Amino acid sequence: MKIATIIGTRPEIIKMSSLLPSFDEQFEHILIHTDQHYSYELDQIMFEQLQLKKPKYRLSTNKNNSAVQLGDMILQISEILEKERPDVVVVHGDTNSTMAGAIAANKLKIKIVHVEAGCRSNNFEMPEEFNRIVADHLSNILFAPDKVAVDNLRRENISEEKIKLVGSTVFDYSQRNKNFANKAILSQLNLAEGKFIVATLHRQESVDNTIIVKDLLAALGAIAEKIPVVFPIHPRTQKAITDNKIIIEKKIITTKPLGYLEFLALLQNCRFVMTDSGGIQEEASAFNKPCLVLRDVTEWSRLVDAGKNFITTTKKENILIQAERLLNDAELTRVREIRYANDAGASDKIIRILKTTNSTPELF
Repeated sequence: MKIATIIGTRPEIIKMSSLLPSFDEQFEHILIHTDQHYSYELDQIMFEQLQLKKPKYRLSTNKNNSAVQLGDMILQISEILEKERPDVVVVHGDTNSTMAGAIAANKLKIKIVHVEAGCRSNNFEMPEEFNRIVADHLSNILFAPDKVAVDNLRRENISEEKIKLVGSTVFDYSQRNKNFANKAILSQLNLAEGKFIVATLHRQESVDNTIIVKDLLAALGAIAEKIPVVFPIHPRTQKAITDNKIIIEKKIITTKPLGYLEFLALLQNCRFVMTDSGGIQEEASAFNKPCLVLRDVTEWSRLVDAGKNFITTTKKENILIQAERLLNDAELTRVREIRYANDAGASDKIIRILKTTNSTPELF
């Protein structure tokens, strides 16, 4: 079976890093990179650090206009798929690359597999919500990470035979990649294990809103008065800071975007995490680190329901209340001792199902 995988962002590379080597081994596999978020720090370095085969195709797409970028992707992906004629196109998650890949494959009548299907925030202010819904409804096989995702798909009347509950790949890629973690970053930033917080902000609905981004950064500044806060600044966030002339509290330890292996070392050794990232919410759980979700809603509600993650909203006062709880040793211990089902093995399940599907094409 010939598979074409379409990715375009750093989180997709990370989340697919337990699957891509298996695709190379088990199938005729081509990797298409849409260039959605391309930069050396955020993207190209990932293939080097995680020892992944580089993409066969790298597109050139508009980064200044989301609608134009989507059109560019669909056109260029379509041309590649017509040339390569894969049996299956694999997309992941909820990016523009996900939706573009699904649309291009659908128009060419190529079967579509969606990894991390069924996630819903029910917040239509988030562009990602439309992307994941479109991809799900165009897909032939939907690999759901949890029962919540399965229930979402059922409510949207997606055929039961298309839905495959496999678990999340987060445990697989976290276990694989932790061996590559670059712990030198701890000494470089003068950090002690368990004595700092790591924070990230990058989502459009967070950093493109002046009131919200100022409140979020003010909250980080207030927390940094009590414990070191390491804050790698995403390019989108840096632009918002520069454009709005926001002054960052000096006690916040700011860095340029870090390589994943450096960030992984911070994640493994921090006290807890603060983020608006969906991927980091999951990765925190894989390393049993409590996570404050700097959003009003999350697609990873199972982690909130389990008591491992906490939605703070984007308001400073709410964030500080939740952070104060986790600065208490007894509360931190209580959260970390909560039992949570580890669904390791999702990557192997996906490979087995795809191989079975290849031998019984009527499942498509």
